[in-house]
Amino acid sequence: DGITSKDGNVIYCSSEVFPDHFDCVNDHDVDIYYYGSNNVPSDLREIGTSILKTMDAKYRYFHIEFLRMSEDKEGLGKKGDPLVMEANMRAPGGDTPDLMNYGSSCSVYDIFADVFLDRPISLDPKAKCYYAFASHRRDCYAYQHSLEEVFQKYGDKIVQWGRYPKGLADAMCDWYFDAKFECFEDGLAFDAFLREKKH
Repeated sequence: DGITSKDGNVIYCSSEVFPDHFDCVNDHDVDIYYYGSNNVPSDLREIGTSILKTMDAKYRYFHIEFLRMSEDKEGLGKKGDPLVMEANMRAPGGDTPDLMNYGSSCSVYDIFADVFLDRPISLDPKAKCYYAFASHRRDCYAYQHSLEEVFQKYGDKIVQWGRYPKGLADAMCDWYFDAKFECFEDGLAFDAFLREKKH
């Protein structure tokens, strides 16, 4: 995900990863998490840049989705190879733009406006970056830890939370909790704590 300049150059981009949750849109019993960071894999950056050049994407917000091959497939690729699912000239859905802001210590809304108004880009290359986690809960599950316990343990890390509207809840879950961490493992621990179910 990112933004191109009036010349079609990528001036900002980040990567969001959905680990093992591709079926969440179809399987409404799955609670999910995903995370974002500025560490865009080099192969995805190369392919994405090529796509944007081909599409002559200038003054654009872009959203390109990839899958990675889980096994070798003759005629398609080898395990680990990226496959392009779709390329859109739009922002990512849900609250992902906010997640990008938290992870990059910036405002993608301001950056997009800067491009159109031909003014200096509001992006500090020295700004601190984080792993931004979006962890979700569904109403149909009983979770091990109450909201009070979640906020007691991670309140200083959670940057926004709330309920998705019905139109998004089927695919994205009922509750979202966005948090940012300097350490990736701390983000995984947060997600595990939040989504641990009662036995």
